[in-house]
Amino acid sequence: TFRFQFTFAARLRRDAVEEGLDTLKQKVSETFTKENVDAFLNKLGELGDLLKTKAGEIGDSIQQKTSEALKN
Repeated sequence: TFRFQFTFAARLRRDAVEEGLDTLKQKVSETFTKENVDAFLNKLGELGDLLKTKAGEIGDSIQQKTSEALKN
């Protein structure tokens, strides 16, 4: 009976792990749909453009302040 209990317990655990993995795969598939990934990448692109613009503005401002300081 010990062997039967051990085999049964091992089988239950393996089934639980397989079921958990299937559930995880399903949730990942639902979360990372093509539309969601595309939207996320578009937002990243927008953020990159905004950072590039702001960095350029900061650089221009620093250059202007430095130029003014050197004139005085």
